[in-house]
Amino acid sequence: MNATKGYYSLVQFCPDLSRLETANVGVILQVPERGFIRAQMASGNDRVRRFFSGQDLGGLEHINIMKQALANRLEVEQDQFKTPEDLRRFAEQQANKLVVTPPRFVKVFNPEQDLENLFNELVGGRGQRRERDDVEPVRRLLIRTFEKEKLSPFLRRNVIVRIPAFHTELTIPFAFDNGACNLIQPFRFSYATATGIRSAACQLAVEGSSLHRQPDEKLGQMQLLVVGAFRKEAQEEEGAVRDILQETGVKLFTWQRIGELTETIRTTGKPVSKA
Repeated sequence: MNATKGYYSLVQFCPDLSRLETANVGVILQVPERGFIRAQMASGNDRVRRFFSGQDLGGLEHINIMKQALANRLEVEQDQFKTPEDLRRFAEQQANKLVVTPPRFVKVFNPEQDLENLFNELVGGRGQRRERDDVEPVRRLLIRTFEKEKLSPFLRRNVIVRIPAFHTELTIPFAFDNGACNLIQPFRFSYATATGIRSAACQLAVEGSSLHRQPDEKLGQMQLLVVGAFRKEAQEEEGAVRDILQETGVKLFTWQRIGELTETIRTTGKPVSKA
């Protein structure tokens, strides 16, 4: 296989931005010609403990949440990364304790394997398994469903919102207004373990709570609705996920309940202004 141009950035944990002391916790690889961008994160925080031994870091679970949030954002917004400059801007936007370094050039033969090699060389330890599948299949199913139900007049597309809790922006593929701005986020709970599924649900719950607490200047009050797809082996986790999300007011719709969502849009949604 011929080599192509790739670009990698390190993901580093920096507990005190004024001191600029960091520990590598992940790596991002972008291959623009192949439309590839992905992050691989350390599954644990042993490196952080070693680098900052004796410092009060608080609970380390928040580091895992930040790492997963960053990796998830890259997957959800992968279509927005066309050039290394897009990755550079993404790096500059990070405003929490995870630092993304400016991208560096690297020859790429096999993106998946080369990402693994970069991780082993620059981060080490056990990498997080890429258990979350692309949300694109769920998004496409939603598009077909909304078109079949003739709901396009009620739907906004690709709404950009800021998640205050993570100091990041997220593009939500669908939204409708009925007194509040309802943000429809497709998500595949295709993790291999119950812990992974519940961790993802916790992140979505934090995002939804953060959005709800701070209304947007243009969108007003916001409500997060998750359209979730589960692997057959993980369908028993649906109840746990629903309970976690409900704690922060986030609603879960599975494909078995998608009719409830379409009916809500049809009966309560306000037509989108064309102005």
